[in-house]
Amino acid sequence: MRAIHDVDGWLDAIAAGQGVGTTSEATIAHHQRAGIAHRRIGDGPCIPVRLAWRRDAPPPAAAVLAELLGELYDR
Repeated sequence: MRAIHDVDGWLDAIAAGQGVGTTSEATIAHHQRAGIAHRRIGDGPCIPVRLAWRRDAPPPAAAVLAELLGELYDR
């Protein structure tokens, strides 16, 4: 086992055959790597999802958007 400090290093290690791992769909979308196969884990756990915005400049409809997203994710 070796220490990995970021997603890119972790994916590089997997691509080099030095390990395997589990991750969210977001990693696949934002950190493409040649040579890595991804397989969906059908009964994998749900992960927390957060709505984010700049702390000192909330969008005018932040409360409405948070409520809508809450309804969509609470299915």
